Amino acid sequence: MPSRERFSCRCIIGNTYPDSENWDKNICVRIISSDSIDVDKLDYLTRDNHMTGEIAPKMDIKILLACLTITENKELKYVAKAIPAVQTVVDSRDILYLWVYHHHISIYTDYIIGRILKRCMTLYDEHRGQALEEMNREEYFSPKAITDYLITDDDIYSYLRKIYVLSLERKTDDFNTITIKQIFERDFLKPLWKTIYEYKDFEKNLVDKKIIKSYDELEDILRNEKNIEDITNTLLKKLNLKEGEVFIITKYNKFYNSNKEAPISLLLNGEERKLSDLLPQKEFGKFHTMAFFVFAPKKYKEEAKEIVVEELQKISQA
Repeated sequence: MPSRERFSCRCIIGNTYPDSENWDKNICVRIISSDSIDVDKLDYLTRDNHMTGEIAPKMDIKILLACLTITENKELKYVAKAIPAVQTVVDSRDILYLWVYHHHISIYTDYIIGRILKRCMTLYDEHRGQALEEMNREEYFSPKAITDYLITDDDIYSYLRKIYVLSLERKTDDFNTITIKQIFERDFLKPLWKTIYEYKDFEKNLVDKKIIKSYDELEDILRNEKNIEDITNTLLKKLNLKEGEVFIITKYNKFYNSNKEAPISLLLNGEERKLSDLLPQKEFGKFHTMAFFVFAPKKYKEEAKEIVVEELQKISQA
C-alpha cells in the first residue's frame, strides 16, 4: 500500500507512528482521531445535537482550532483561551450520551433491528432461497457491497420495510413477525427502568438486600451471555410469552471520566494542566461501567421485575 494511503488509514483509526521522526504526521492523526477531542468527535456531536433539537451546548469549533498549539515536546495542546470551548465539548458529549445515545428507545430499537437482520441472515444460511425475508450478508455487509453496490442505510431500511409488508401477509418467520411490528408500528415493549439513575437505584437495592454480593458480581453476571439467555428464557416461560416479546439488553456507559484514561490537558501560564484541575467535572464515575435494560409487555412489567430479581439471586448463590 502506498505511503499516502497508509497515512490515511492511520488517520482514520487513530494509529500514530511509533518513531519521533513522524511527529508532524502524528499531529495530523491526533487532530482527526484521538481519545480526547478530535474532528470525528466534533463531527458526530454537532450532527447529532442538530438532529435532536439542539439539546446540548453549541461548540465553538473555530475557537478550538484557533487555540491549538504544538509544544516543545512536539505534542498537540490547547492554550488556556480554549478552556470554555473545551468544556463545552465535554458537556455536549455527556448530554448526548445521557439523553440520546443511552435513551431507552435508542438502545431498544438499535438492538431489535440488529436482531431482525441477524435472523434474516441466519435464515439465508439455513434455507438459501426458501424464506422470503432471508438476507445474504455478502450483498449488504461486505466491502464489495459498500464499494461496488454502494449500499447505504436507506437500503437496509427498504429491506426492513419489505419484511414488514411480508409480515402483514403472514409470510415471515415468527420472530420477525413479532419484532418488525414493534419497529414499524411503534408498538414498543416497555422497559422496567428508563434512565441511568433509575437503574442505579435498582442496582443499589440488589446489593443492599444482599440479592447479589456486589456491583462487580453483577457486572460479571451481565458479561456472561449464557446468564442473559437463561434469564430471558425464564421470563418467556413464566410469563407465557414468545421469543421477541422479552429482551434483556446490556450496555456500557461512556461518559467522560476525567480521572481515568484520555484526560484533557491544556496549557495555562506555560504549564500543562488537566481540565479537571481547572474546572469541576460531573461525577459520572459513580455510575458503573456496565448496565442493562429489560423490556417486556406493559402488563407484565412488575411480574417481570420480580422474576429478574429472583434469577439474579439464584445465579449469585449458585
